[in-house]
Amino acid sequence: MKRIVTVLATASLLATVGVAGVQANDAPGNNGTVKIHDGPTEPRPEVRNQPHVCTFHLHFFFADAAQA
Repeated sequence: MKRIVTVLATASLLATVGVAGVQANDAPGNNGTVKIHDGPTEPRPEVRNQPHVCTFHLHFFFADAAQA
């Protein structure tokens, strides 16, 4: 009987941890991408990153609808 309870408790714990991991991967909030571009023009490709610039503009990708 003790072994059955231990197996059920372990299975329940593993199922809970598995679901929490999936939910944390796509949680709403801070999960977008920001790319910094030099000057007022668009580099090619648009997702290119140029982080060491003085004049820049930003693009936000893959953010939640409530964030943008």
